[in-house]
Amino acid sequence: MDTQITKETPAKAAKEQRYLRPRYEVDTSQDEYFVRVYLPGVKKEAVDITLDNDDLLILGHRSSVVQDGWKTIYRELPDADYRLKLQLNVHIDGSRIGAKVEDGILTVTLPVAEEAKPRQISVN
Repeated sequence: MDTQITKETPAKAAKEQRYLRPRYEVDTSQDEYFVRVYLPGVKKEAVDITLDNDDLLILGHRSSVVQDGWKTIYRELPDADYRLKLQLNVHIDGSRIGAKVEDGILTVTLPVAEEAKPRQISVN
């Protein structure tokens, strides 16, 4: 009997992965950007945030939870994988980024780097 094993490459796996694009909003102040992402049912342990240059990538996973000894007879809340990629077009201070999940909303605080803030220039 011939058995053929095909190696799944990361690119192929990523291509086959289906993501939902979550709803989001971006607000700003003079010193920070705030990205709020709606991730219903996603626990903080299932969120992955990456900042690569000006690209912010947010991934989240929601899993079904069934109590021990219970059997699901109907489900409208399937497992879900969320993906949001934003191009920020501003320099962010990566050492001061903060994130929290509360009531199904992920809030990412992105402080603007000092060198990217506007400066007042005096004329002599």
